[in-house]
Amino acid sequence: GRSGVGKTEIVKSILDSQKQLHTFINCIECYNSRLIYETLLLQLQSLNLNVPLICDSFQTLISYFENLLIQEPLFLVFDKAERLREYEILPSLLRLSELTNKRMIIILISSLSWDKFRDYCGGIEPIELYLCEYERDIIIEIICQKDCPKNENLAFFKHFTTFIYDSFSIATKNINEIRHVVQIAYPIYIQPILNNQINKNEIQKLIYKIQPTIDTMIDQVFLREKTSKKLTNNIRANMNVELQLPMYSKFLLIASFLASHNPPQLDVNFFSKQASKKKRKCKSLAKRDIENNGQRARKFTLERLLAIFNSIGSVFEFDTSTELQIFLQISSLVKLNLLSKYTSKFETLEVIKYRCNMDYESIL
Repeated sequence: GRSGVGKTEIVKSILDSQKQLHTFINCIECYNSRLIYETLLLQLQSLNLNVPLICDSFQTLISYFENLLIQEPLFLVFDKAERLREYEILPSLLRLSELTNKRMIIILISSLSWDKFRDYCGGIEPIELYLCEYERDIIIEIICQKDCPKNENLAFFKHFTTFIYDSFSIATKNINEIRHVVQIAYPIYIQPILNNQINKNEIQKLIYKIQPTIDTMIDQVFLREKTSKKLTNNIRANMNVELQLPMYSKFLLIASFLASHNPPQLDVNFFSKQASKKKRKCKSLAKRDIENNGQRARKFTLERLLAIFNSIGSVFEFDTSTELQIFLQISSLVKLNLLSKYTSKFETLEVIKYRCNMDYESIL
């Protein structure tokens, strides 16, 4: 089954509840055959079985198993078992019971189907058990049981979890990723309540407040290094970072914010020289558009960003012809996470787009 469907947890729970002798090997942590052998022996010793701890070959491992004084079956569980294909020991492991004349049951846990193992196993056909993905309601229920804070209202937390799942289900339905997002976003979600800015019953206001953060996290849902602390620090530090930026970067951020929060069809009205007669009307329209859409940033092309930047440059009378300097500043803004960069294919060409990650108050 796929990642996050509870394969490992189910196997551990069954073996523990039935009090069966078993060892558990993570094939990512044991990255070569010798580590697998010695980890097996170490776990057997923890089960009060008298075995040496040094083993450098499969033949030595077999001799150790033959000398085991056990009558009950021994379960050998290999998690992330697809890694075993790299060590060329899989056929021998699957025949371990025959080679040692002991009752040994091999359990392989993997996200791959047996078809991916068949070429490495010498014709052995195991009993397969497939675990399907959890449905929406089950995922929400599991997250609420495991992650709901002790003093929190369960219905309130469940509503937030449902909102997160519905927002991220297009990107992923993996329960581990959804749980990770919930753990990061929930402190940010309740922060306005703690600051007495929004009442706990005003769910729509809370969702509207956290929507920009959710939009950013959707684009980076699998980047686990974006922890809760780093995320909140990035959001809160935007204003401080902006004050330390060079002039070109500041105006590029202003241009990117305008591009993100105004539809392209209004660019001529807002930024062309011929629009001077409509200046007052356009100014009020721009302000209204920002207030209405300030939390929903759009993606824009590099060409549109440069066009708005040049229009701003003509007003403030600074040189916008140094393209190399401008491109370097854009690259720096992307690295600072003030701009997000996206690449998509249009027919045979790659189209690069950006989106501004700063809010209205930071831009001001």
